Amino acid sequence: MNPPFLVEAPPEGVVELHVHLGGAVPIHRLFEAAVDRGIRLPVATYNEFANLLHRRQDNSGSLEQYLEVYEVAERIQSGPQALRESVLIALNGAARTQGAERVDGEGVAVTPVRYQLPIRALELRFNPMKRNGGGIWDLDRVMMAACSAVSEVKTAYKGQL
Repeated sequence: MNPPFLVEAPPEGVVELHVHLGGAVPIHRLFEAAVDRGIRLPVATYNEFANLLHRRQDNSGSLEQYLEVYEVAERIQSGPQALRESVLIALNGAARTQGAERVDGEGVAVTPVRYQLPIRALELRFNPMKRNGGGIWDLDRVMMAACSAVSEVKTAYKGQL
């Protein structure tokens, strides 16, 4: 029998609600994307970057601190190709890890964020107008890139996510 705070997962799985794209991509993947695209960052090293983006009680208490992180992630995830890649990473991560914070090389949960519940759908949120580089990229192409990534993941996972 489960402890009272744990519930049985419904056989059909759960819907992961209100997942922000900026926080759904691992920090190391954001850094790799920034380096690959030649994006200027507000810090010099990966460790400084990870420290900046990793939210802790001591660095997330004000709107200014939140916006600093948001603007960095937004800049890295802007443009059709960058957005498509970010959506693929987020959706593949949800399907592969089922909400685990860390997985080993075989994809087995090491530290679950919560009681492991099979994710059948992910409500991934982002503002396309904040991902078009201030108008550099066509908004329709940005949105189509996200839709393309969703379609690709649905095909790969046979509609299970």
